[in-house]
Amino acid sequence: MKKFMSILVLLTIIFGCEKNQTPVCEIISPENGSEIIIGDLVTFSVDAHDPDGAIQKVRLYIDGILLESVFELPYNFSWETDEVELGSYVIRAVAVDDENDESEASIEIKIIESPFDKEEPVVEIIFPPKDSIVDGTINIVAKAMDNVGVEYVDFMIKEEDWIVFEKDSTPAFLEYSASLNTNNYPDGLTHLLLAAYDAAGNYGMDSVNIYINNSGDMVAPVVELFEPLNNDTISDYVVFRTKVTDNIGIERVDFNILDGVWRLLGTDYYAIRDNEYAILWDTRNTPDGKYGIEAVAYDDVGNRGYDRIGITIDNSGSRPDEDSFIYEGRKYYFKTIGTQTWMVENLAYLPSITYSGTDLANAPRYKVYGYHGTSTESAKHTDNYYKYGVLYNWLAASTACPEGWHLPSDEEWKTLEKYLWMDQSDVDRNGWRDSGWVGYKLKSSTGWNNDGNNDGNGDNSSEFNALPGGYRDTDGLHKNLGFRAEFWSSSGSHPGNCIGRSLQYDKLGINRGAVNSEFFASVRCVKDD
Repeated sequence: MKKFMSILVLLTIIFGCEKNQTPVCEIISPENGSEIIIGDLVTFSVDAHDPDGAIQKVRLYIDGILLESVFELPYNFSWETDEVELGSYVIRAVAVDDENDESEASIEIKIIESPFDKEEPVVEIIFPPKDSIVDGTINIVAKAMDNVGVEYVDFMIKEEDWIVFEKDSTPAFLEYSASLNTNNYPDGLTHLLLAAYDAAGNYGMDSVNIYINNSGDMVAPVVELFEPLNNDTISDYVVFRTKVTDNIGIERVDFNILDGVWRLLGTDYYAIRDNEYAILWDTRNTPDGKYGIEAVAYDDVGNRGYDRIGITIDNSGSRPDEDSFIYEGRKYYFKTIGTQTWMVENLAYLPSITYSGTDLANAPRYKVYGYHGTSTESAKHTDNYYKYGVLYNWLAASTACPEGWHLPSDEEWKTLEKYLWMDQSDVDRNGWRDSGWVGYKLKSSTGWNNDGNNDGNGDNSSEFNALPGGYRDTDGLHKNLGFRAEFWSSSGSHPGNCIGRSLQYDKLGINRGAVNSEFFASVRCVKDD
C-alpha cells in the first residue's frame, strides 16, 4: 500500500508540473510584402490561440511602436495611413496567454503612392477681373492646366444654387471661354465659378465676384470716415466708423490699411443707425508707425466711393505680446497674480445673439449691454462690446473660455482674494467683504462712475483691470453700466443659484453671493494648471 501511494504521488508531481505550452500567433492579413496605397485603411488580422489555456491579449506594434492591444476575439487592428510616410514598415503581433507566456509573428509591408492620378487641374479666371462692373453680354476667359490633361471646364453662375450655363472642352492655347448674357440676371452682386475636370475626375476651381449693372447707374456712394479723426494717434482696440449714402443701396464697406500696399482690415455688410458702418480693429497686431486708412463702399451694382485718413499707431505703453493670446480673432492680455494666471479684460466670445423675444431657458445665451438686435456683426460694432465684452448666462459662461483656460471656480476666486489680503474670516462669507480692500485693488483706475462724492475707481494694484460692464437682470433689463461689475464662477448648479462676484463704484470690497443662473454677467477666464 505504501508503495502504491508513492507511485501516485510521483505521477501527480510529474503531470501536475507539466510545462505551459507557448501560444500560437500568426498574422493572417495582409500578406507579408503587401503594398498599401497611402491613405487607405489597413486592417491587420491575427490568429492567436493557446493549446493548453486561453489568450489573455494580443498586442500589435508598427516599427516597434504599440498601435493597440485587443483582449478578445476577433484579433483585428485598424491603421489609418493618411498621414504616414512612404516606405517599409515592420508589423509585429505578440500573443500573451493566461500564464503570461508570449509568442510573436511579424511581416513587412510597404506604403506606396497611389498609381492613379490624384493631381487636381489648376484653373485661373483671367476675365472679368474681381469686382468688375459688367453689362450686356460678356466673354469669360480662363486658363486651365493639368499634369495629364483637362477634359472640360464648367462655367457656373450663382442663382439660388450654382447653375452651369456653358461647358468648354476645346481650348485655344490653354484658354477656355464662354459667353454670358447678363440681361438674363438681376442687377447687383453675383458670383462666377469655373471648375476644370481631368479624365480621372479630379477638379480645380476658381471664382470671382462681379456686379451686373444693366440699369446704367453710375452714381458712386458718398463716404465719410469720421472715427478716428485724420492724424489721430491710436492704440489698443479701435472702432473705425464711416457714414455711407447711395442713391440705390450699399452692398458692403471694406476697411483697408496702407502698409506698403493696401490690405483688408475688415468688411461690414450691415448698416447700424444713420447709415453707419464700422469694424473693430486690434491695433496691437500692427507695428507702431504712420499708416493710411480707407473706407471703400460698394453699392448694389458695384460703383465705389471711398474716404481716406492718416493715423499713427502707438502701443509703446501696451503689455508685451508674450502676455497675450488670440481667441476668435481678438487679442487678450493676461497677468499672473500670485499662483494664478488671469485674463485682464472681459471675455468677448460671441457665437450668437439671444434676442429678447426668443429667450430660451436651459440654453446658453449671449448679450451685449444695450444692444437689442439679432446680428452678431452689428453687436460687435458697438462701443460696449469693444470696451466691456459680452454678458453671459451661467450655461454660456461655463463653456465660453478658450482651450487652456476655464471659468474660475468659487475656490479659485477665494485664492485670488486671499492673495490680495482678505482676512481668512471673510473668505467663506457671503455678502460684501471689505477686508484687504480687494475690490479697490481689482477695479481699473479709470472708467468707473461715482456718486458725486466718492471716486468710483480703484487703484488696479492687482492689474486685474476690472471694468464696470453692468449686467442683464432676470427681468430682461440691462443695468448699472459704469457703476457695477458682475463676474461668474463655475460653482453652482442650473437651474439653481450659482456663485458670483460683484464690484461696485462705491465699495472698496468685493461681494460673494448666489445668483440666478439666468442672470447675465461678465466672464474672466483663468489659465489651466
